[in-house]
Amino acid sequence: MIYLERTITISNNNATLNEQVVLYKGDKNVEIKFLIRNNPFKYKNNNNPTYAQLIIKRPSANPIFSEIVEMVNGRVLFIVTGHMIDELKECGDYDFQIRMFNDDHSSRATMVPITAGITIKEPLCEGDVINAGYVDSARVVDGDNVDLFDDEGNYNKTTWAGGDLITAQRMNKIEDALYEVNINSGAAFAHEHDNKDILDSITEERIQSWENKSSFDGDYNNLINKPTIPSKVSELENDSNYATESELTEAINNIELTPGPQGPEGPQGPAGTFDVDAIFSNLETTDKTIIGAINELFRRIISAHDVLPTYTQPTLSLSVEPNILIHNKTNNVMFTPSFTANDAGAVIDYKVLQSNSTSCIHEGEVIQCERGVYAKHGEEITFTAVVKYENGPVKNTANGVPYPDTSIKAGEVTANVTIPCYAYSYYGFISEYDTFDANDIMNLKEVLHTSKEATLYYDFISAGNVPLKTVYMYPSSFGKLTSIKDYNGFEYLDVSIAHSTIEFNGVQYNAYVMIDAVNTELSAWKFIYS
Repeated sequence: MIYLERTITISNNNATLNEQVVLYKGDKNVEIKFLIRNNPFKYKNNNNPTYAQLIIKRPSANPIFSEIVEMVNGRVLFIVTGHMIDELKECGDYDFQIRMFNDDHSSRATMVPITAGITIKEPLCEGDVINAGYVDSARVVDGDNVDLFDDEGNYNKTTWAGGDLITAQRMNKIEDALYEVNINSGAAFAHEHDNKDILDSITEERIQSWENKSSFDGDYNNLINKPTIPSKVSELENDSNYATESELTEAINNIELTPGPQGPEGPQGPAGTFDVDAIFSNLETTDKTIIGAINELFRRIISAHDVLPTYTQPTLSLSVEPNILIHNKTNNVMFTPSFTANDAGAVIDYKVLQSNSTSCIHEGEVIQCERGVYAKHGEEITFTAVVKYENGPVKNTANGVPYPDTSIKAGEVTANVTIPCYAYSYYGFISEYDTFDANDIMNLKEVLHTSKEATLYYDFISAGNVPLKTVYMYPSSFGKLTSIKDYNGFEYLDVSIAHSTIEFNGVQYNAYVMIDAVNTELSAWKFIYS
């Protein structure tokens, strides 16, 4: 068997081939032996891999996976069979990659790929096919399929070049094209036209008359003997007695209105005349005609003698007391609704709902109610009051005509209120000799803080000769303290304050302890959070 030897060198995660493998279409049963240098993969007992497989990516077909074969003298063996490179479409560059296995194939490692390591070219000739063909001395070979038309229906022209291979597919494309032309536009369809009678009536005399036609370019200004056309209406003869604008205005101004409901000033208004200029200047309609003015004036007269009713929507508000919930306890909350029906119908239903619960706080009449609400620090609970109502009554116009167009239809109105929940903060004193922990909290005072700033007054209580330290702890969710000042405005945060964290009652706290002993009867401290 014919074989080739090539060396693969691996360095810095790159694989290079000492020489490209070049074969030609139609070659077969060629064995390629690949020797691998600097293999990065190590095997137990310092042995080399014993089995290998080649993965080849072809230009226009699915990848090839060779059989897993035993390596010989550290070389990977691969046989190029005849069916792998026997077609024109299989010519081109091939990328390949090597997989290595141990004896029982339970371990596998893959090398980095080699680009264009194998290339397949077209031979100068195949069998009796050469660069020149003669009658009775050459034959047509099989090749790739060639489309007769492109995607837009146009003939797919072939541009031949010296040395091109003559294939059955290329020759048959020409035959198919000639056949299509013969079928679709051959002698069987010659001289068949829908307007054949008109074509047959074209004579030499007619053609000559068309050649002698006028040279007029269609421009009216280039005509001769044109008639004189007046440019003003006043230059025309008014033989039909048309009225002019001034005559019409004078006639309208002389029209008198009979006193009565149609008069501009109401049922008892005096007779008067129209001011045409005033009428047209005040028209709201785009119809600036006598009819348009009359129609608008009529609408104004009707509306002036009637007044449409107005309707007011219902309103609802909800207030709560208290407006802050205490952490980890059931808070008694008073809900007070304020509903004004205005022009809505009767109340159908009233509810108070809690956002973080499927339960209904209250349902029934629109009245004040009290309920227990449990919450935890950091929660914000929204309560929603909903009032559903029926259709409202229909009002009449000033003339007693029912006017339901804008009446209040059945619906609902809502009101929301949100209550935040906070945990207590604690402050007080501990002995200078104590280390602050959860047991000391019970001896501290509790205070509810809801903002980023707090000023606390510490009452000094003498404990004999035992010096005391000031303590302040608050929920960690408020952030760390950025300032601690005494009543004189001196900053103590980075001087004599010890900071720690402690969990109490299910809440994480920041605790700050004054290191120096208290020596005043009243200490005021200002704390500011981040």
